[in-house]
Formats: sequence, structure tokens, C-alpha cells
Amino acid sequence: MTSISQLIKSTKPKEINYFVLALVASAFLSGSAAASNWIFGGESEDLRNRVYYDTDSIRRDGQLVTAWVQWDFTEIKYLGNIPYRSSLYLLYLDCTKNISGNAQVVYFADNRAQGTIVHTTRLRAIREIQFEAHIPDSVGENLINSICRRIQSR
Repeated sequence: MTSISQLIKSTKPKEINYFVLALVASAFLSGSAAASNWIFGGESEDLRNRVYYDTDSIRRDGQLVTAWVQWDFTEIKYLGNIPYRSSLYLLYLDCTKNISGNAQVVYFADNRAQGTIVHTTRLRAIREIQFEAHIPDSVGENLINSICRRIQSR
């Protein structure tokens, strides 16, 4: 198993800020939700998927913005054969280019990121993130626009 000090040593200086952000987020996931401010970001047309974002987690580093995003599902989803009802994403955004990508995903057995964590993807370095454009007029595009407007108003 890799120690935290080994992970920090293997992380490039610009990525350390994101590594620390992920450590803080991990502490949030295992403890109190008092340090978060979840805002409704939209829902799918079929009303099966709702998305929220934590305004307290929004950070800017040069051209990139990071935020924790929570997806909540009315029906059970599956990751392979693992059932889950909600997920948290550490999202990286480029508001100028209107693209985003996930650095980490945490899957939960229950809604609103509650209950057992059933799976976690490893934290990706910025250079490993696959940035993608947003589908016009989608829940995802509306979410990204909301986060970008919020960071621009600071």
C-alpha cells in the first residue's frame, strides 16, 4: 500500500494543491458535512437524475476550476455488478473552453452520498484527466455554467 508521503513525493508541485484538496475531501467524506454547502444544480428531463454542487469546494487555479459534484439517482445504478444510488465527483473545469473532466469518483450505496462507500476511483493527476465538451442544453452543461458563473462572481 502506498503511504501519503509517497503519494506527495510522486506528485508534481502544481498537482499538490489538488492532492491536498482530495485529502480534505476524503476527510469530508468520512466525517462531518458541516463544511459543505450543497446547491441543487439541475435534474434530467426524465427526473431520474439530480445533480448538486458544493459551493464551498469551488476553487480556481489559473485557468482550471475544481468543485465537488454529487449525482443522485432515483433508480439503482450499477458499476459492473456493484449497485449504487449516488456518487461524488471531483470535477475539473475549464470555463473558457467549456470542457470538464473527473479527477476522482466515489460511489455510495444510498442517496445523497450517504451509506456505505461501495467503490472509489483513484485520484487522477491533471495530465491524466480526459476533458470533454458538454452536450448543449443538458443537465451537465447547466451545472458547469452554474459553477463557472459562481467562480466568476467572486
